[in-house]
Amino acid sequence: MLEHDDAFLSKAEVRSKVKLSYAEIARRQRKGTFPPSIALGPFRNSRRVFLWSSIRNWMAEQIAAALARDVSSK
Repeated sequence: MLEHDDAFLSKAEVRSKVKLSYAEIARRQRKGTFPPSIALGPFRNSRRVFLWSSIRNWMAEQIAAALARDVSSK
């Protein structure tokens, strides 16, 4: 379900926000460790986008994991 402030992001916009290469985004998607993109149409070549809410949640999870690693290493 879409959140109130949700938006579509292109792969370029996602790359800019998360600071990962296109190849790394694709690798993490295949491993299931990065949010999937969604097709805007029924066709195989339909434009694909990411939901801002899923990217924002993924970023929050990455921050939490990094902070937990920092605390446990001290």
